[in-house]
Amino acid sequence: MYGLTAHLLDATNAFVGSKLDKQIYMEVPKGLPKSLQLGKDEVCELLQSLYGLRQSANLWCHKVKEFITSIRFKPSTADPGIFINERGMIIALYIDDILVFSKDEKAIRLTKKKLKEFHPMKDSGRVNKILGIRIIWLDGSIRLDQEFYTLRILEEFNMLEAKPQKLPLSPSINLDKDSRRLSREAHSQFRHAIGRLTYLAGGTQPDIQRTVNRLSQHLVEPKEIHLKAIKHLPHYLRGTYRYAISYLKGSKDKKLPEVLFVGQVANSQLLRHLHPKLNILLQLIQQSKQYGYVIFYIQFGNQELMTMAQYLCILTTPQH
Repeated sequence: MYGLTAHLLDATNAFVGSKLDKQIYMEVPKGLPKSLQLGKDEVCELLQSLYGLRQSANLWCHKVKEFITSIRFKPSTADPGIFINERGMIIALYIDDILVFSKDEKAIRLTKKKLKEFHPMKDSGRVNKILGIRIIWLDGSIRLDQEFYTLRILEEFNMLEAKPQKLPLSPSINLDKDSRRLSREAHSQFRHAIGRLTYLAGGTQPDIQRTVNRLSQHLVEPKEIHLKAIKHLPHYLRGTYRYAISYLKGSKDKKLPEVLFVGQVANSQLLRHLHPKLNILLQLIQQSKQYGYVIFYIQFGNQELMTMAQYLCILTTPQH
C-alpha cells in the first residue's frame, strides 16, 4: 500500500544474557565437574538471565528497546513495540521476532547489520510467514492469509470434510434461548474453540469477529445452544479458509471505492454494489425486515467509510 518491504529477524536465545536488575541465587545444577562443585550449603549467584527465569522476557524487552532507541528510532505513541526513525523506517518487535520495514532495501540491510551486531539473529530475508499469518508479495501489493492455521482448526475439530455454510452464524440459532448447561468436558472444548477462533478473527478473517465476540460473552457459563453455534463456525470456515486481506499497491491514492455489501434478507442472498453513501444504505436496511448477517468489504482505508460500516453493523444486529 505504501511501497514498504518487510524483512524478518529472529533473535537467537533472546532470553539469555541480559543483565539482571536484582540479586538472584540458584541451587547448584547437577552434572558439574568436581572442580566446580560447591559446598553443601552454598548456592550460585546469577549474573545474567536464563530461560525459565520469570523476568527474562522483560529484561530482553528493555535491552532490545534500549538498543533500538540508541540507533535513532523513536517508539510509536500507538504501540510501544513499534519504532520509527526520521526516514520513515519501521521496526516492529514481538518477543524475539523483529520486523524491519522500509522502501529502501539498502537501509534495511544496514539496520539488520546493526541488529545482528547487537545480538545473534537468524535472518529470514523478506518475511513470508509470521505468527501463523502467511504473507504473499505480488508486485508491490501484499496478501495476508491464515489458510494453514484455518486448516489445522478444521482438522482438530474433524471438520475437513464438513459441508460449507455461507454464514458464520445461522439465523435460526438464538443465542439467548434457554438450554442446558454444558458438562465440564464440553465447557473445556468450548473455551478451547473460542481461543483458536479469536486469533483467527483478529488476524485475517474479520468476517467471523462478531460471531466469535458474541459467543465469547458466554465463556463463564456456556449452554448447549452456544456449543451448537460454535460447531457451526467450522462449516463456514470450510468454505472460506482461502479468504485473505489484500493491500494493493498505490491504493491510498485512488478514489473512494464502492462498498461491497453482502447480507441475507428474508432468507435470500443479496449481493449488490452500492454507492458509499450512508443514507442509501440506511434506506436498504429500513426496507428489510430481517438480517441474518452483514459484511462490508472496504477495499481502501477511509475513516468515513469505516465509521459508516461500524454504524451499520450496530444497526444490523440479527433479530430472531
